[in-house]
Amino acid sequence: MRVSAAELTAAGVAFVEATVVRCARPSSARPGDRAIVLGDGTIDGFVGGSCADATVRLQALRALETGDPVLLRILPGAVDGPGEE
Repeated sequence: MRVSAAELTAAGVAFVEATVVRCARPSSARPGDRAIVLGDGTIDGFVGGSCADATVRLQALRALETGDPVLLRILPGAVDGPGEE
């Protein structure tokens, strides 16, 4: 698919840009990996593979509804939700 944030903004399409800021093994993601999440739940890009996709999708759709930024902390076996530091 490969869509850009600039194209979506110009077209007036709502989206979330997800960016990996930190990760640890065994994650296949790397800091700087990015994905765009559309309102229909489509993910274009890479933020950690199928193990992270469901959480990223869920939280991105919530962010689209609220307009609030979210920092996620995804841990194996953890309940989906925003990270708490």
